[in-house]
Amino acid sequence: MNEKANQLLVPGHMEYMVLDKNLVIQTISANLVRFVEVAEQVSRGSKIIVGFPELIGVEDLLIAVLEGQQESFDLKGIARTDAQGNNIYRPILYPGKK
Repeated sequence: MNEKANQLLVPGHMEYMVLDKNLVIQTISANLVRFVEVAEQVSRGSKIIVGFPELIGVEDLLIAVLEGQQESFDLKGIARTDAQGNNIYRPILYPGKK
């Protein structure tokens, strides 16, 4: 799916990234970088665990979602907060198309 199509399908208040089967980032939404400490950590071609180390250890579950073997994956109890202590994200992953 191209970036213009993604803009039509994804609500403006949501940020996203598209991964390949090796958990390498293929596409990111414009403001996704606000969820990481270093913007370059979530660039095209980077492994997802570089920018989101909280995903280390759940790679098999992520791949199962990507391959459509698992409907979704919600990391409960893991979130990031800003300097004021406000929650800035809670990850929910959805499967890709086969």
